[in-house]
Order: sequence, then C-alpha cells, then structure tokens
Amino acid sequence: MAAHLVAERGLAVASTQRESFEALAGAKLITQKSTMSRMASLRNRIAHSYGDLDVVRMVREIPQGLETVRRFLDELVLSESG
Repeated sequence: MAAHLVAERGLAVASTQRESFEALAGAKLITQKSTMSRMASLRNRIAHSYGDLDVVRMVREIPQGLETVRRFLDELVLSESG
C-alpha cells in the first residue's frame, strides 16, 4: 500500500518498503515511519526466511503489530480527508 501511495503521489522513488514509509512520512501523510519500518523488516524476515523466526515472540507481538497497522491506516484516511 505504501509503495502505491508513493507512486500515486509522485513522491521520491523508493527502492525498499522502508523507504516507502520514509517518503510518506516526509510528505506528512503518516507519522508512524519508524514503527511501520519495523513492520516492513518483519515482513522481510517472514517472506524471505531471514534467520530463524521466533514464533512465540511473533504471536506475543501480534496485538501491538495490528495496532500499528490500524494507526497507519487511520493516518492515511485522515491525510486524505484533511
């Protein structure tokens, strides 16, 4: 979603998901840059099997991760309506 918004808004071309979030934060569309960047890193570890995943830790952190995504989406909605 972040990459699509970066392209749609004509923001700096991002070569990574982390850069996409940084571009959105730079355009003041979101404020959760660092948290969402960590989510992008988690996605990479899951998708590319970087190292061993700690499944217990992931399950324990799911509620916080979902809250982070909810805040990200809320910020995008607010930036579109404001």
